[in-house]
Amino acid sequence: MKKIYYLLALFILGINSFAFCQGTNTVLQNVTSKLKALSTNHVIQKAYLHFDRPYYAAGDTMYFKAYVTLGDHPDLSKAGEILHVDLINPQNVTIRSIRLQLNKGVTWGDFDLPDTLQGGSYKVRAFTRYMQNEPEYFFTKTIAITSGSNKNAPVNANASAKADIQFFPEGGEMITSLVSKVAFKAIGTNGMGLGVKGVILDNTNTQVATFASTHLGMGSFYIQPIAGKTYKAKMTFADGTQNTVDLPVPEIKGIILQVKDTLGKTSVNIICNKAYFQENQGKDVNLVMYSQGRLSTVNTKLDNRVMGMDIAKDQFSSGILQVTLFSHDGEPLSERLVFLKNADLLNIAVNSNKPVYKVHDKAVINFNAKSNNTNSPGFFSVAVVDESRVPFDDNNETTILSYLLLTSDLKGYIEQPNYYFTSNNKQVQNDLDNLVLTQGYRKFSWKQLLNSDIKPFTYAPEKDLYIMGSEKTSGGEPVVNKDVILMQEGSVLGTAKTNNTGGFLFDMPPFYAGSSFTLQAAGSTKDKNSTIITVEKQPDPTVINNAFDSLMSRSAMYPAGNNTGNALANNAANSEQTIDGDEISGATSLTLALSGRLNSLNFVSGVPYLKGVKYPVLIVIDGKIRNSYINLDGVAPSNVKAVQLLKGASASSYGSSGSSGVLIINTRYGITSAAINEQNNVYKYEAQNVVKKKDYTTGTNNISYRSSNIGGPGHADQVVSGDAFKNTPNLPTGLNGLLHGIQFVSGVPYIRGNSIVGVGQDVPMYIVLDGTPINATLFGDIDPRSIETVEVLKGPSAAIYGMNGAGGVLVLTTRIQVSEDAQTIGSSLGTLQFKPVGFYKAREFYSPKYDASSSANGPDVRSTLYWNPNIVTDNDGNASFEFYNSDGHGSVRVIVEGIDVNGNLGRQVYRYKVE
Repeated sequence: MKKIYYLLALFILGINSFAFCQGTNTVLQNVTSKLKALSTNHVIQKAYLHFDRPYYAAGDTMYFKAYVTLGDHPDLSKAGEILHVDLINPQNVTIRSIRLQLNKGVTWGDFDLPDTLQGGSYKVRAFTRYMQNEPEYFFTKTIAITSGSNKNAPVNANASAKADIQFFPEGGEMITSLVSKVAFKAIGTNGMGLGVKGVILDNTNTQVATFASTHLGMGSFYIQPIAGKTYKAKMTFADGTQNTVDLPVPEIKGIILQVKDTLGKTSVNIICNKAYFQENQGKDVNLVMYSQGRLSTVNTKLDNRVMGMDIAKDQFSSGILQVTLFSHDGEPLSERLVFLKNADLLNIAVNSNKPVYKVHDKAVINFNAKSNNTNSPGFFSVAVVDESRVPFDDNNETTILSYLLLTSDLKGYIEQPNYYFTSNNKQVQNDLDNLVLTQGYRKFSWKQLLNSDIKPFTYAPEKDLYIMGSEKTSGGEPVVNKDVILMQEGSVLGTAKTNNTGGFLFDMPPFYAGSSFTLQAAGSTKDKNSTIITVEKQPDPTVINNAFDSLMSRSAMYPAGNNTGNALANNAANSEQTIDGDEISGATSLTLALSGRLNSLNFVSGVPYLKGVKYPVLIVIDGKIRNSYINLDGVAPSNVKAVQLLKGASASSYGSSGSSGVLIINTRYGITSAAINEQNNVYKYEAQNVVKKKDYTTGTNNISYRSSNIGGPGHADQVVSGDAFKNTPNLPTGLNGLLHGIQFVSGVPYIRGNSIVGVGQDVPMYIVLDGTPINATLFGDIDPRSIETVEVLKGPSAAIYGMNGAGGVLVLTTRIQVSEDAQTIGSSLGTLQFKPVGFYKAREFYSPKYDASSSANGPDVRSTLYWNPNIVTDNDGNASFEFYNSDGHGSVRVIVEGIDVNGNLGRQVYRYKVE
């Protein structure tokens, strides 16, 4: 093997500091310039939340601290921004949403979990508006919440599923005559790893290798392919099932990378077979190593079939290192990911003033943080938990290390993410290497980057709160160039002048949710009494929910497969007609483009109908069922990837909802609800011309309400605003008496006296939540505060749902945003009092104090003994905190997490005993 001796060119690609590739090698110059542009124009932002506990029970308070980083290296974001945090229930409905103000990249908050909360798997999602540029970096964590008296962690049943396996040769390909490392991953259809073992056979059934998984269905083996032979794996899975799978066909000639991470260095070998060497001997090869904004490049001649080099690990920070080999003309030949664990990770030393405590004893905890043996001032959060009440599975935890350094940069769902950080022994290192070999890299692909095919960032950071509205006459005409006065508690905060549409805007200093303000029109009393002031809610960043759903699906586990693409292919195979987006990308509007291309489809007032069919087609955009009455022209033709029209048997997979036909639109970049008018604030379909609405409980005669009814708004027998019942304990209680002719039996809604002929018994109503049918028994578990409208459909109105609507239909549409303090926004003549949605004010964690003379007021059964999201170490890296133990005996767990001022991450777990 030839050893490559080189002068390592190390460049730091950052927002404010750049170094350019030296020399005349055009390949490396091009790669460096592209990566520089990526680091400048596509600065990645991530959010991570540290929770006080791994799971909760109804009635608990969920505390968390947010760390928001900006850039390839995990440096805390210096810009003050707004962080949005959502709590999402098992039905995928956002039941809480708060805004938090970031200060130097950190903030903290909490969710109070009601006693009546349904048990199940909830999700917490955190994001900024800027993160909409790369929504896959939204922080999303699944958290179990139990209900009733069961306070223990739920046990996940191991679903019985047919197993599958994929193989991943190191460097991308198996090459004849070269010894290749091949990683593999076996999973069930539940998305979880499954143990497997087996043998590798050639096309003559001769055994050439054996393999067995070592962790979560993953492992690796070595094979030396022979020219002219093919290979297959014959295996037995842990569930007893067997299978035989073909391995990738070896390439006749080729070159690959082999990378090994050892103590103190990373070894890189470039290996090619004889056929490739004879064809490319003496040509340039270029090695590019990239990690967290640092780029190293090496140029050498291919003058040996095996060439190797060692790289000092401290050249790069801890995290994923991407090593890519380029040909002399800039073609990516081979790529390898490797995970580095270096000394830059914070070493957090924790100690207590006693090794063993008694109940109610005061505990004093000290810790010191160092990076590279240097004291580290930084920002930390601490949780102290009674392990007898809250057992932990260390391997399954999502931590600041596992998320920011590993899982956020890999595609797909990662099982037991903290397993790779609990120890650094040889077995864990091998398992970690198998993980990065089998998971896809999220940040970029060389093909996209070198072809400049990276989507530009369009969302700017959301830094400030504001109040925006309009002033109009009672006749609806804009009041132009007039002053609007903003006041709070009698004090004038500012004055704004209306524009030519009557609009006005106040940039606001930070204020908390629940703050009251008053707007007043300036001018004479006559002018004021003829003026209506309206305030608009500051919109939240749009979330495309399907980016966060089905994380454990097969497509999530195998990033090489594309779920949207597979669905597209399946629908295309069954569709009556398919249009490729490239065919219509130059059209001025989508309705015009489709009118001339989709046979048997007519547009009436912008709504698509199949010829001869009474009801409009069902519209599905990016896999989500939308209203039939929406503005399709809100979807730019250039954003359309493909359109399919389904009807008859082809639409049967959508049940009765697809009986009028289905129009499926898949976009390239996603679409917002506002753009297609699901908020009904730009485009209003005059539904009165189709079906006269019979009753709207709020008393208004207009139909500009949001609806997930597939028939659109205005097609219900009764509509109830969510404001009428939002403060009730549950939906059956809140709606009882409000819904005409409907009774609730054990929380399930029935139309009085409604029975199906031949069955002879009442049937429950069909429940539709945001377009998705749900089990009627779950109706009482939906949070009333999350519902914007309830629509009642009976008889002919329910016919659009087919036989499912025989017992009547209840259509529930959730609010776009549910805040802890519901905003009060309305209009009045000349003056408006309102409560805009402001920043959430986090609760202060209560920790009791005991002394010799005090007596307990009751049992102290705290699960979380102490929570502090705001601990800052001094210049020597030191910090301390104190609290009192509860009545519990046994092990107490102290978890410290944080980031220092240089972007180095750390986590430490410390335990002590209470006797």
